[in-house]
Amino acid sequence: MTKGSPVYIPLHFVSPGSNGQDYDVVEPIDPIKEGTAGVGHVNVEFDSDGVVRRAMLCFAPDDKGSIWPHIVEQVWRAGAKPSPAYRRNDNCDGSVLIPYSMRGGFAEISFADLLAGEVPTDLVKGRDVIIGATATGLGDAYPVPFGDGGLLSGAEIMANMLAAVKRDNFVEPLPSYATTALSLLPVWLLLIGFLRWRPRFALTVSLLAVATVLATSALLLGSQLWFP
Repeated sequence: MTKGSPVYIPLHFVSPGSNGQDYDVVEPIDPIKEGTAGVGHVNVEFDSDGVVRRAMLCFAPDDKGSIWPHIVEQVWRAGAKPSPAYRRNDNCDGSVLIPYSMRGGFAEISFADLLAGEVPTDLVKGRDVIIGATATGLGDAYPVPFGDGGLLSGAEIMANMLAAVKRDNFVEPLPSYATTALSLLPVWLLLIGFLRWRPRFALTVSLLAVATVLATSALLLGSQLWFP
């Protein structure tokens, strides 16, 4: 690790922590820590439906403790200033929505082959390499908001996050007032219309309203805005 490219490694949190703390921080052992360029957290967040849509670019395990940037944020910095997304949310009490690429959108190679020198240098030269288990049933995997409802390895989630940090294109949730207004407006219009419209026309308008809501959500997501 000391002779090659800069290496960044994760740390671990134990919950609940000792002495009344929410978490205990478990850092890498000194010989490994001294050989790395940086240490960061790799926590993900689960929404109420158990799906991983977001993560924190910094994590403060205790109000009086250290602030730990995410490992992809550490990679971005590499001697430079914090990322734009981090600077917009540096109080460590907010999350970013991950703009997932298609499943398998990042190239995967065998790390054993890489260590054995069986991978062409040009394939990895100048690239960020994320090391992790991706095989089915091996390593950490999490439910993600894909249409197939499947799981995604932690390494590929990190790859999506790193790409988003570099492009600065995290998805932004709509403000709560906008979400409420866009949710209630079609309902109010339909309820008023039901008092005056004929049943066939009311059914047609109802179907159009559903299509309009779905289309609006898709268009907003295309602009990196999330209307759930």
